[in-house]
Amino acid sequence: MKQRGRFERRHRLPRLHGGKLALLIACLIQTALSVFCFAMLGRVRGMLKTQSAADAWKGDGEDRFAQVSAFMPVTATKTLDDIRSFRAELENEFVQNSMEAPEGGSLYTDAYSGRTSLSVSGKSPGSVTVTAVGAGGNYFLFHPLTLLSGGYISDEDYMADRVVLDAQTAFNLFGSSDVAGMEVTINGRNFPIAGVVQSEADFATNAALAAGNESSGDTGGTSTSTNTAMIYMSYSALNAMAELPIDCYEIVLPDPVSGFAKKLMTEKFPIGGGAIVQNTGRFSVSRLISVMGAFGKRAMTTNGVIYPYWENAARMAESYAALYLLLGTLLAIMPAVCLTVVLVKCITAEVRKGYYKAAHAIEDRVEENKRKHYIAGGI
Repeated sequence: MKQRGRFERRHRLPRLHGGKLALLIACLIQTALSVFCFAMLGRVRGMLKTQSAADAWKGDGEDRFAQVSAFMPVTATKTLDDIRSFRAELENEFVQNSMEAPEGGSLYTDAYSGRTSLSVSGKSPGSVTVTAVGAGGNYFLFHPLTLLSGGYISDEDYMADRVVLDAQTAFNLFGSSDVAGMEVTINGRNFPIAGVVQSEADFATNAALAAGNESSGDTGGTSTSTNTAMIYMSYSALNAMAELPIDCYEIVLPDPVSGFAKKLMTEKFPIGGGAIVQNTGRFSVSRLISVMGAFGKRAMTTNGVIYPYWENAARMAESYAALYLLLGTLLAIMPAVCLTVVLVKCITAEVRKGYYKAAHAIEDRVEENKRKHYIAGGI
């Protein structure tokens, strides 16, 4: 029967009981919760299409682009002339930085908008009060709402008199979303319907729209106040009905060095006490850490800006993403420490085992050399 050496041990699975078993269960639970938090973080990061215009504009190209938004304070709005002037400065800046647009293309795309309330009537009796968005530029690149019927409007529309309804407005006015080609009446004027879109259904947008509806209040009268219902029309057409300030300007432009796009906007598009936000990368780890650092202060708005619903939704999503990042990291600490301890013990045991085997091999080699020496010496 083979004798076991003094350095050989039987390999048995360790038995867990008491505190070690409780620690293992706690680690497994915290690991599962941490994975859930990071999964929710990934979901929140990708749920807002209004933050991904740079990716849509970039396509399969390798150049870096950034989406930047400017939100004007109520005391310092912008006009179309201001935007045209900025576009000219932007082209000069591209020339000075040796940036060339591809043939037949452009280095940037932008959109501008203003909001107001309107009374709209359709096929059904009476009218509804909706939030009207006066949109200019490439608005639906920045707000790619799902089309249920028809198409979008754009600056290329010759008459600039078509409108896009959201599904709620279409249902309130016609009882259907398949109403492209029909007409709505606004201020006694008929507007053909270009299409019907489905508003975003994520929790942050729903909360932002509901909060905006509550703050707007009931308009009273015979109209129905449904300010979560929306209508989109040409900025020029809406501005012709009543002077409409531009309160949001959005742009996608080259960002060859991180921060270039936002710096260019800040320097060339002054907005007084407004807010300039870089949408691209706002859900990165570093940006979310800065959100944690500003915890509490974010609720204090001192710049006089009334954010549109999509920015309020993005700010809410930022808060949730920062919370998931924090919770996921904290929950992962104990399992990570325990795993590190186990790995260190396993590595130490393997090193010790290797040392023992090496020592045993040396002893065997010495004994073998002695035996050969004795045999050679006739001892």
